[in-house]
Amino acid sequence: FFVVREPLDRLVSQYCYARDYEYFNIYHQKYGVPKKWPLTCDMVDKYALAVLQLVKDRGQAYEDCHYLPQWAYASKVVKAIPWSKEMQRDLRQLHPRLANLSLKVHNRAPDDAPCRRFGITSDCFSPSTVAALREYYSDDYK
Repeated sequence: FFVVREPLDRLVSQYCYARDYEYFNIYHQKYGVPKKWPLTCDMVDKYALAVLQLVKDRGQAYEDCHYLPQWAYASKVVKAIPWSKEMQRDLRQLHPRLANLSLKVHNRAPDDAPCRRFGITSDCFSPSTVAALREYYSDDYK
């Protein structure tokens, strides 16, 4: 099985993570993604456009495959589980051996993390950015 996540939410998550690391500077220096405080929707929108340009320039495997459409993985499995609040329940139903599975919360930003505090979500993307992202991730929406 494979757990799938909504592509736009996945990209926002990667932005919120990456902006704290040195390698984020390529987005700032080469593609003009602002690095300022407080965070704004414009910043994540420009980041998304920079990602699309980077994968065009460097290939989908850029940055450890974080931008690779999920269908590349999901096409090789029998069952896809959506990332949701019900994921533990859904996984438990897959097989009797998973009936007592208990998922711990990992990789979740605290409630006061900058992206949460400033409302950085996929709603920040402009309509033209959403269209470009949906085209790039079109197979993930099938």
